[in-house]
Amino acid sequence: MTESSAGRAEAIRLQKLASKKRYDELEAAWAEAVEKDAVPPDDLLFVLESVARSGDAELTDSLLWFLLTERTEQKGAADVLGVARSAVPLFPGSTVLREETTSLYRAAHADLPEVEVLTELTLKDAALPLPAAVEQMEHCLALRPGAYVLDRAREETGQVDRFDGDAHTFEVSFESGPRSYCVADAAGLERLDSDDFRALSLFDPEKLTAMAHEDPAELVTHTLRAFGPKLTFKGLRARLAGVIPDADWAEWWKAARPRLRRAAWVDMTDRAQPTFALRKTAIPYDAILKAQFHGAETAEEKLVAVLDYLNEIDGGAPPNNEMLGFFGTHLDRLVETVKDAAPAAAIGCLALAAELHQRAPDAAPQPNHSAAELLPEDADFAGLMRPIRHDRLGRLIVALVRDALPERWAEVYAAALPGCPAAACEAMASELCAAGLGDRLRDVVPVILAKPDQNARALGWLWRTTASGGCPQALADVDRVAVALGLFSAAQLLGRGKSRARPDQHPLLQQVRQAISLRDFAILHEVLEQAGEGRAKRVNTLVERHTGLSDSACRRVHEILRKTHPELFVEHVPPWQEDVVYTTQAGLTKRQEELGRLVTEKLAGASKAVGAAAALGDLSENAEWTAACEMRDRLAGQATRMQEETQKAKLITHEMAESDTVSVGSRVRTRDPATDHVESMTFLGPWDADHDQGIYSYRAAVGIAFMGKAVGDRVVLDAHGERREWEILEIGPGL
Repeated sequence: MTESSAGRAEAIRLQKLASKKRYDELEAAWAEAVEKDAVPPDDLLFVLESVARSGDAELTDSLLWFLLTERTEQKGAADVLGVARSAVPLFPGSTVLREETTSLYRAAHADLPEVEVLTELTLKDAALPLPAAVEQMEHCLALRPGAYVLDRAREETGQVDRFDGDAHTFEVSFESGPRSYCVADAAGLERLDSDDFRALSLFDPEKLTAMAHEDPAELVTHTLRAFGPKLTFKGLRARLAGVIPDADWAEWWKAARPRLRRAAWVDMTDRAQPTFALRKTAIPYDAILKAQFHGAETAEEKLVAVLDYLNEIDGGAPPNNEMLGFFGTHLDRLVETVKDAAPAAAIGCLALAAELHQRAPDAAPQPNHSAAELLPEDADFAGLMRPIRHDRLGRLIVALVRDALPERWAEVYAAALPGCPAAACEAMASELCAAGLGDRLRDVVPVILAKPDQNARALGWLWRTTASGGCPQALADVDRVAVALGLFSAAQLLGRGKSRARPDQHPLLQQVRQAISLRDFAILHEVLEQAGEGRAKRVNTLVERHTGLSDSACRRVHEILRKTHPELFVEHVPPWQEDVVYTTQAGLTKRQEELGRLVTEKLAGASKAVGAAAALGDLSENAEWTAACEMRDRLAGQATRMQEETQKAKLITHEMAESDTVSVGSRVRTRDPATDHVESMTFLGPWDADHDQGIYSYRAAVGIAFMGKAVGDRVVLDAHGERREWEILEIGPGL
């Protein structure tokens, strides 16, 4: 039988003797068990509870006294004091326990000069219940000279100077001055840890300063314990203002951030200005990294977690080969999982796995795949790269592609660039130019501009590169106004949600906004100065809708347009509201021919009919003459109106027809939402209308309904008791 099982058996025997009230046998067995130290103190106290419940207080005190005195001889007062404190809540009315506990405190703390006085004021005070007396004694012992305390009533931090045995008071120093506390009042003082931030900032600021440089994670942990458990970035900086001067903050934060990511007690978000929280339990950094990796929803998020860890190592953090091996093993497995659905991510896995193997060849395995086998011959390389959001990951992928396809790399770079992150675009462009292949880069520009929302990252790169004069041999002649129009179109499409519901739609929109506002809009100002009125007007039209742009950005762009193209802001009446009749040359000719026939044929014939009727005699009763006169007057009025209209006629121009909104001269492709029927409608002058050919007058009810509408808008027309609805799919010139 083991020692623990023997002790348990002896405890059961004692319990049975107590339950059966065989006290003589119990006393003998008790003495033997205590002397041999065979039964744990907690089990002995459990037996004593049974005796106390029977009502035999004398026996209870006797057995308790023997336990405490015998164990004091065996173990010493400091050890037995713990047993006595455990017994206090069980036997709060025991006089013997009070006396023995008092003696034990005095013996255990004999090195403390004031222990005699403190026990007299607490444990020896018969008016104070024993549990409360022990609690008060423990609190007083904690208030040793040098201890940091918090006056809870005043919310003020102080340091205990001494205990005045004559006055029976604790003397405490505060920033506001010294104060005295009697034993009862000292209960309002909360003992603080020796490294409490509030106390150190007052009484040992040098320790905090050293901590800030030697262990920033410990400093932030103490700050959160004092003022948390949660702090914003600004809140943390404010709390540390006395430790880290404003002038040193940026440098300190740059060094502290990677170390805080590894802090066991601090949970920090990944934002530029993170939020900090104190964890309930410490979590090793390796466990956090593994949880982040396993919890990542996408392959790219897993790759970014690995990249962040490598960045920390490159920044000076000590490498952990076990973690490098963990990442390498899982990335190699991930290649097989994602290679069909996400080839670019699979190549990223391969690139990182190779780097991990290079750093820790004994821990991280050699990758089992090659980049060449992951790239199909007919791949849409731009489409493969579009899901990749992370700049460094994009660079790793394109670098591996070049190594894997040395004969095709330029072709693959040119094909992939429109869908890549900006940093990858920069790397590929530099390599193409360095290899004398600037023509390939030049050919990519119209591809980027053709789908501005889908190629928003490459578009932003193109805007910045042309602004800085980068890749001059390939991009010097790029139409920068076209690039600006592409950015505004991308903002409109992304803001309206017309970008096929991409999961990265909002980040892309943010990147487009940042590109437009580059250098506080100075680049845009420079480009718009070079724009002609027509294209400046297109920019203005896009900005007036300002889908995707903030109100402040719209105001800034309008300010620039007012300075560079003030003519755009002269009040203009839309063509369809002008007091003219817009028409094509063919329509005008047709109308003039109709007027000519009316005057030379119909009106001339009517005049002859009037003369012939007048020759019939009495005009007052001549019905033929009256009818002939009415016909002549009606035709004359019609001729006058037609002549006035032709005098007001203006020809429809190509500039009007090329508007981004429906205008006079537009051809519109529409869809009926109810039937999905698609049709084309051209809006010309009233003399050009031909409904069989889908040509309508801009002055007709259907034309008026369409005027000024944009792509994506819906047009509703209620006419003749019938309701029609169209969605505008496309707008172009109809001339």
